[in-house]
Amino acid sequence: MGLWDTPPKTWNFEEFVGDTEMNLEIRDRFNYLKARLVSAETISRGGVLVNTNGITAGVNIIVWRAPYACTVTNVRGYRVGGSSAWINARKNGTLNHLSANLSLTSVNTWMDGGAVQNTAYVVGDKMEIMITAPVGSPTEVAVQIDLSVP
Repeated sequence: MGLWDTPPKTWNFEEFVGDTEMNLEIRDRFNYLKARLVSAETISRGGVLVNTNGITAGVNIIVWRAPYACTVTNVRGYRVGGSSAWINARKNGTLNHLSANLSLTSVNTWMDGGAVQNTAYVVGDKMEIMITAPVGSPTEVAVQIDLSVP
């Protein structure tokens, strides 16, 4: 039987590294990482617009390019100062994630945008945060988008 005819060996982790305390710790870390590779993970992307003199006009800001496929699960907003601000987020410059802009009526509180749409991202899609209407010159407005990564 030649070298190329030999069937590949399937390695058992314990056979490969032995059963020392250090190797058991390595095995536990290996199993943890392996489990993370096959389970969904939630990540967050977004940004904060800050102006100590107050934000007085709406703005759209590109904050991320998707390096892998993922799904939007939530859009949240936060406001410091001012009387209100309206926010949203969108994919590729036209596809809003909220059907209606979220009004940040409570100061210093994360507010939930509810149901999301246009949720599927593929490699290369861009994400924008949108501050559509600041009211009363808030000094900080944050937009956070949660995504599920398969």
